[in-house]
Amino acid sequence: MITAKSLVKGSLIIVISNIVLKAMSFLLLPLYTIYLTPNDYGIVDIANTFISLFVGLSCLCLDTGFYTFFYDKESKTYEKKVFNSTFWILVGTSLIPIFIILFSKQLAGILFKDSNKNKVIILSLFTISSSILTVIPNARIRIVNKMKIFAIINVGTSLISIILNILFIVKFRLGYYSLIITILINNLIQMISYFYIVRDEISIKYFDRKLIKHILKYTIPLIPATVSSWVIDLSDRYIINHFFSSSEVGIYAIANKIVIILTVFSSAFMTSYPSFVFSNAKQKDAKDKFGKILNYYFLIFCILSIIITVFSKEIVMLMSQRTYWMSYKMVGFLTFGNFAFGMAFLVGSGMSIAKKSTYSMMISWISAIVNIILNMILIPKYGAVIAAITTMISYLIVFVLNYYFSQKFYHCNYNIITILIMYFVIFILCSLTMTKALVIKLPMATMIILFLCLIFKNESNNIIKFIRNTMKNFLGVENNE
Repeated sequence: MITAKSLVKGSLIIVISNIVLKAMSFLLLPLYTIYLTPNDYGIVDIANTFISLFVGLSCLCLDTGFYTFFYDKESKTYEKKVFNSTFWILVGTSLIPIFIILFSKQLAGILFKDSNKNKVIILSLFTISSSILTVIPNARIRIVNKMKIFAIINVGTSLISIILNILFIVKFRLGYYSLIITILINNLIQMISYFYIVRDEISIKYFDRKLIKHILKYTIPLIPATVSSWVIDLSDRYIINHFFSSSEVGIYAIANKIVIILTVFSSAFMTSYPSFVFSNAKQKDAKDKFGKILNYYFLIFCILSIIITVFSKEIVMLMSQRTYWMSYKMVGFLTFGNFAFGMAFLVGSGMSIAKKSTYSMMISWISAIVNIILNMILIPKYGAVIAAITTMISYLIVFVLNYYFSQKFYHCNYNIITILIMYFVIFILCSLTMTKALVIKLPMATMIILFLCLIFKNESNNIIKFIRNTMKNFLGVENNE
């Protein structure tokens, strides 16, 4: 069983590694915006959106199936069957992108309105294939909480990516190809690393047809949910590109880059959380634990969202060229949208525990349909900022519905009313503050954070105590508490 302490430790390992790498990448943003135009950024963002959808579809949600079924039996043989049954299916689906290379010109015409950009599609398809092959080995490392290994691979490949990006952009002047080629190289290095680590686990003799049918019966209904998540988070790029241009997509992409400040922490937590949930779900105090974790998650990520939103204009102006500055108007909506998505992930775990994937599919499609309708109606009239607003609305819908249905199958003690009220109050206060002068923003942001900490007083005190004790242990100071 993975303990709450292990969850925190695993999350911290990933957070620290991600902070170092994302900070380096973030600090290079001014360099990127000097050498890459909004049009270049737009092309890269559209390519990444295509990669994200294709990988999501081709993986058949088997990573979720792997997590869900891995702890069903306490048997090493069973664990190997779950691993190999899911792994070998994805080996097969990884061949699909290679075949689709034959249609690269047609795809380039659809995505970029220019069939001559087919090389971007070819590179993207190879990236997709390598991404699919890493999914289950990656999950195998994470589910046993080997976060140090996971972090080392991520740090190593990301450092290589940063060096290659600088080389390709500044020295070779490859433009938008720089980022796309680097992503492919990064994926290939990760694939080789993961394969080496799990090499003793890979064996076709453990492929179990009966088991994989059972797993697929659970995961296939999740595929529409994957598509709908893509619709909410990424399809707006194509709508913006259709009604405007890839330059507008590039500006929107920079706003999303700023939100990395939040997602570097949230993604680290969400990477560790599934293994914690499934290994603790049957414990007597699990439902209380999950409720407390949501409180801490809300407090910590709300503080981060306040800082990013209130100072979004200054951050964008500091980190990009003038042609990108208008993106600050989108940052607050995207930040609080991602914040809501993180909470939706936490409260939705009840459906995964109960293996009620049909409800996840229904929820995702409701929010996706709302997202598409609002984007199609409003983006042509009001521009890319609407995409940020609809993203926030869609994730709020997912959060509320995930909570409602998960509680039916696995009731946890979530402080949902307080959390929802505080979410909207804090967002409104931040939105009113972000347009003010810096001398006003600083005290206002401080007051908002203090107000939040007062509402979550116990959690705030425990976090302060944890930080103080951690610093004392690190410095070798005797702890008398």
